[in-house]
Amino acid sequence: MTVTALPPGARLLHVGPPKTGTTAVQKAMHHGRATLAEHGVLYPGRTSRPRDASLELLRPAERRAGAWDTLVAEVAATGAERVCISSESLSLLNDAQAAEAVAGLGGDSVHVVITARPVDALLPSVWQQHVRNVVGAPSYEDWLRSVLLGAPGDAVHDRFWRLHDLADQVRRWSAAAAPERVVVLVAQEGDRSFLLHTFEDLLDLPRGTLVPRVDVSNPSLTRFSGELLLALDREAQERGWSPAEYAEKVRTDVAYHLRSRPREPQDLKSLPAWAAERAAEVNAARADLLSADPPFRVIGDPETLRPEARPIAVDPGGDGAAVRPLLSVQLAAGVAAAAVEGERGRLRAAEDRIAGLQAELARLRERPPTAGARVRRAAGRLRGAVLDRRT
Repeated sequence: MTVTALPPGARLLHVGPPKTGTTAVQKAMHHGRATLAEHGVLYPGRTSRPRDASLELLRPAERRAGAWDTLVAEVAATGAERVCISSESLSLLNDAQAAEAVAGLGGDSVHVVITARPVDALLPSVWQQHVRNVVGAPSYEDWLRSVLLGAPGDAVHDRFWRLHDLADQVRRWSAAAAPERVVVLVAQEGDRSFLLHTFEDLLDLPRGTLVPRVDVSNPSLTRFSGELLLALDREAQERGWSPAEYAEKVRTDVAYHLRSRPREPQDLKSLPAWAAERAAEVNAARADLLSADPPFRVIGDPETLRPEARPIAVDPGGDGAAVRPLLSVQLAAGVAAAAVEGERGRLRAAEDRIAGLQAELARLRERPPTAGARVRRAAGRLRGAVLDRRT
């Protein structure tokens, strides 16, 4: 497939939405910033994505701190032939905010890129992110019911579709930038090179300029691990634990332990039969939108979104009670691991304090006799720190 590059002077605005490969693009752009510049492409800022600048657009002008203005100024001042900006936070903007973003970054020179994935591929990843961020989030199936069967006014339903209503994203950005400057990339599930290669082509970069980065520092939860975390949330609430202390001292470390566990190849990739049926309808509607001679540009094959081309795995169900003992063991292991790591952290802090006090005591002993009182105080603090470490 041949992808025509955007014209010189173009500002490529990649708006996501989340969970559509944005992180892979941003990491490759960020780490390749110097190489991009050699080929006439500016990736502005100093971080992998301009999150603060993007989120500022959600606020009234008088409540902004200047991050958006800084980004706009850097883009306006560049002599680079092309510019690329990637931030999934831009998919949160309303019509007026999207128009402001396009106008600020160059108006007619702005080309908006939206990535489309099958909705069943998005659901698991969005749910586990919700569980990580929200204490007491709904179970996977309850969350699916809100997203797929809920009505406007349901907070879970509205949050998901605000970001992932493809037709509405296309409508909004077509109004802001004109349809002919909107590009929809149909992700090729299983082909990790497709997205980076497409961005290389759009920016007229040599093949291989964007190098994929493997990020092992931010693993996701499995479905079982997510349900385990929710079970722990319920237990904490029933026992009356302080929400703030629970989140800070227990939940964060347990979540990290659960995320570090090996995952099954098919984990979270299946849906209950009713959810698979509804997701197939959404996927078919997406294919129809992108196949009906649209006024915007489509890269990739929309037909791969259809259920006939990509069947959705159906969860066979089963006896939930059979997995509870295993989940209880895993949860206990997670709590124990978190406690052990917390104790290690306390010991490391104590050891660092002891080392600092020993160094202070050594310095004071080299001073004249008049420093005797300070020596005795430092020695007393050192004895206290050692005793603290032993308890």
